[in-house]
Amino acid sequence: MALKRTLLASILLVASLASAQNPINVTSANGVFTFTNVSKKTIILVAGHTSFSTPTLDENGNETPMQLPGTLVHEYMFKKKGFPVGDSFDMDTKDDGKVYPYTANITFVQFEDGSTWGDRNDSAAQIALQMRNESLSFLSILASATDEQSFSTILSQQTSDAARRFQQSRHGVGTTAAFANAKDRWAAAVSRRSIWSF
Repeated sequence: MALKRTLLASILLVASLASAQNPINVTSANGVFTFTNVSKKTIILVAGHTSFSTPTLDENGNETPMQLPGTLVHEYMFKKKGFPVGDSFDMDTKDDGKVYPYTANITFVQFEDGSTWGDRNDSAAQIALQMRNESLSFLSILASATDEQSFSTILSQQTSDAARRFQQSRHGVGTTAAFANAKDRWAAAVSRRSIWSF
């Protein structure tokens, strides 16, 4: 009986450790980081921290490394498809073709079914949630546009960071494509309304 209990405890421990495994595998080569979904579910949000070490000159003209921390957010809430199992995305960290020390640490993941992995209170997760809420608010306003003219008028009146990001992309693709993109992004978000928060 004691052996059965020990065996059962060992199985539960292994299952617990497996569920705690990071759902994103991060690899790097020549300054390019590859993030692969190694979980068994489609992912909607990836958040974490980065650190970039670049040389700088001190007051004596000597080269010393300077650490630049950052936040990594990959949001799929506004895309038709999430980040599927086995898929990956790359992030090129080279600066002017040079490779400098860089680290990426994933601290939070939200899955398409609403479940999560990691620390939802981590600063990267909270920044991601803030950006999402801002985008949701902005897109809900854009969704009231009935044609390209009203879309342009509404867009010109918005001042949020989400609006500025959208304005920049609009200049690259034109009003017609930007209007269609806004409708698609809002439709994708509405289809996932139940997981807007975490």
